[in-house]
Amino acid sequence: MTNTPDTIPMRYMTKAHFRRLRGMERKGGFRFNQGISDTGYAALDRTFKFPIVSTTLHNDSEIRAKVLINEDTIIWVDMPIEFYGDLPGHFVLRKLIEPVQALGPLL
Repeated sequence: MTNTPDTIPMRYMTKAHFRRLRGMERKGGFRFNQGISDTGYAALDRTFKFPIVSTTLHNDSEIRAKVLINEDTIIWVDMPIEFYGDLPGHFVLRKLIEPVQALGPLL
């Protein structure tokens, strides 16, 4: 899909991205995401692309991203700005994403 007025860019994470982020946390001696349990990480399917449906600047060096895990689960993930910038993405139909974005920050 290409960029048109009906599409928006969307980045996503894979299980490998979550693993890389966890490795950065352990090597750096800090914790971005205390809410991502080892059990939750283990349950992620390595073939899935987990879309980032919204983001906000968390502080001077981190992005807080709302990641859609499945139809029942949305999680917030904190990551370095550079890490977010390196994530892959696609153009997706705007009408598919706007309802998820409208769910707001409480999910």
